[in-house]
Parts: sequence; C-alpha cells; structure tokens
Amino acid sequence: MANQPIQAFGGKGLLAKAPDALKTDTLVFLSGRHAVNLDTGAIPRDAASLPPAARQMYASARYIDPMEWAMTAQTWWIYEAFRRILEPLGATLDNLVRTNTYFRDLEDFPAMERARAQIIPVDPPPSTVLTIPYGHFPEGEDLAIEGVAILPAAGRREPVHAQLGAGAHFLWGNQVKEVVWAAGQTAGHPLTGEFVNRVKELGLEGRHLATNNIHLDSREGRVSAQAWMAYWRVKTILEGAGLGLKDIIQEKIYLRSLKHLPAVERVRRGLYNPNEAAPPHFYVEVTDVGRNTDCLIEVDAIAAARGRELLKTSGDGLGRLGVSGCAQGDFIYLGGWTARQGDGSVAGRGPSKPIAAQAAWIYDRIGEFLGSNRSSLMQLAKVDLYVRGDADLRALDAVHASVFAGGMPAVSIIPMRRIDHDDAVELKVSGVACRASR
Repeated sequence: MANQPIQAFGGKGLLAKAPDALKTDTLVFLSGRHAVNLDTGAIPRDAASLPPAARQMYASARYIDPMEWAMTAQTWWIYEAFRRILEPLGATLDNLVRTNTYFRDLEDFPAMERARAQIIPVDPPPSTVLTIPYGHFPEGEDLAIEGVAILPAAGRREPVHAQLGAGAHFLWGNQVKEVVWAAGQTAGHPLTGEFVNRVKELGLEGRHLATNNIHLDSREGRVSAQAWMAYWRVKTILEGAGLGLKDIIQEKIYLRSLKHLPAVERVRRGLYNPNEAAPPHFYVEVTDVGRNTDCLIEVDAIAAARGRELLKTSGDGLGRLGVSGCAQGDFIYLGGWTARQGDGSVAGRGPSKPIAAQAAWIYDRIGEFLGSNRSSLMQLAKVDLYVRGDADLRALDAVHASVFAGGMPAVSIIPMRRIDHDDAVELKVSGVACRASR
C-alpha cells in the first residue's frame, strides 16, 4: 500500500510539523488542526474572517452573532481546510467517516453544531466531543478537529442507525464495507437522556454490578453504571450493523478522572468474555466530557465485521485488559503505547525533556511490533499523540524528524489533563499503520 503525504497549507493550523493529511489506497487520514484563515494565516475571530458567501451562517442578531462569531468562523475554516485537501482526490466532506472535535469550552458546542449543520447538511460523520487543555494552542483558538475520509473508489459510507432515541445532527455510526466507525458514547439513558448514576438504573441486565456493599456501591457504583451504559450504547450502535463488542478493533476511553479507571476496568472484564478477546485500547483524563459534571466517561470504537486479528506483545507489566494492536484488512490499529517497561517503571525519566526520551522509546517498541506484523514505522498512516498539558511539543518535532526521516504520517497532538495514573508518563501514542499483503 503506497502512502502519500499531502502538504497543502505549509503547516498552517497544525500543532506539529506534519503533513496536512496522508492518503492510503482507501482512506485519507487528516491531521488534527485548529482554525486559520488559509489565505491570510490569521486566526478567525469575527464575521470579517469569513468570505462573504460564508457569512450567511450568521443569525444577523445583535445578541447572538457577537458571541458565536469566533466559533462559527473557526468551524468553517477547519472544514474548509478538509474540503481543500479532499477535493483534489475526488472526494468531498460527504466522504468523512469519522471526526474528533476538541473544544476549549464545551459551551461553544451549539455554535459549532449549527455551523457544521450548514457545512454538511446531511449526515455529518460520527464524532467524539471533548474539552481539552488549550495551553499549546495559539491565543484565540477555541476549536480543533481531526478526521478520516474514505476515497470514493474505495466504497460508499452507509449510515448506521441505532435505537438510542433521537440523535443530534450527526450519525450514530458510519459503515464502509466491513468497517464501522461509531460515535463516542457517554452514559445517557436511552429513554430519559439523563446520565445514569446508580447501578439500579441499568435494569436487570446490569444489576450484576452491584456489590451489596453500601460504601462501594454508593461511591464506585456511579462510575461502574456509567461505564456499563457507555459500552451498552456502543454495542447498540454496532448491533445496527450486525456487529458487537467482540468485533471492536480499537477503542478509546476518555475519563473525567483517572481514579475511575479501576471501576471501568472491572466493567470491561465483565463485558469482554473471554478477557483475551478485548481489543487494543487506551485511556486518558480529559478536562470535560458531556457538558455536564454528572458525565464521567466517554467511549468510542471502531469495529469490523470480519478479519479481526488481535496482535499481542509482551505488555507493560500491569496485566491491563487488551492487546497492543489489531490487524484488519490492510491496516493495523494500535492501542495506547507509553514508555512503561515490563517491570512497570517508566523509561525516559530524567531532568531534560523526558517527553523526547519517552517518544523515542515508544517509537522503537512500535517499530519492533509493526516489523513483526508485516508493517513498519514508515507505514504509519496516522499517529495520535496524547500529551500532558505542559509537555514540550518542540521536543517531539525533533524526535519525529529523526524517526520519520523518510516521510511523516498524519499527526494529531491532543493535550490532556493526565495521560496515565503515573504522572511520570508524559506521552501516549496510538494510531493506524498500513500492512503489507501476504
């Protein structure tokens, strides 16, 4: 599979030195980007930031527009960048199969969604929506988005419908041939829309989570109930395509607090039976999920109808539930890789730029893993770098220049409140690599 980096805007709108996208034979991986006026390089902040034809998105109301100008303009320019990347490839925004959307403040979500509804009026792609630390972003930036698109010649995207009540202006899932991208799911009850907070709200199917220990059930039961409900919602989406949890090839777990991880892991051990069937995954601590302090978790997943091959490695010494990667078709989907060694210690500790040492160590391990599975670092199509909010991003650029001397994959840098329960961990790497045919 021949990978083609796409350099469209000279690095405008990216946090890292990387191509704007990477094209494979079937998919286009779009680097995570914030908004810039692609013609002037300025950060969009008002109505004048948009071309005249795009200003129709505004409400022309004195109390609405001034509060939504910035978010509307930034949404338009990010999707305009995606449009300009896809158009020469014969694709449009309708070819997007998945996006992730990151806010400085989730209260801006309604303005973004109103703008997106005009940019993609029919079936916008499924997405995960989070609040993340914005310390690394230029002043005035409030939004970042990354995405994946299907090339027209590779197949059509088919909406996946789910029995989860009325959705917002996005799809519950997208299916292209055997692969399904599900929208990120929180723990909203499908009938009431309220976040579940007690095990007894789950019905008979989830009552097994109760321990009958009043202290545990009152404190940990809320987390367990929300984890179970989030996975139930993911499962319901996948069932709309004839799939289930056993078909997941990559999952991402976003937590309000990493202290909730033990409860979440106990739930996952019950859902994945046998435990050896658990897919590659990762977890991080975000600033906010769900625009509601009651919301503790969001889960998103990619699944496939057939061809899933779980790929194991020696692990990180903690016996965590899940494998290092999963091969499906022409791709290998990675879990979250950190610089934790077999004994649980973290490589790269030291006074000078530990994130660079950790990145180099992780890429060495990923390179070995991919090399033993008919791939390589140079076949990475997309790299997702989850970094602590105070991480030195310039140090990552230097590592990438060495590791990817023959050509960079698409890159998303996503700052998080915490990456791991061990604060010595400054970096978690996930992504997708192409795989050679047998």
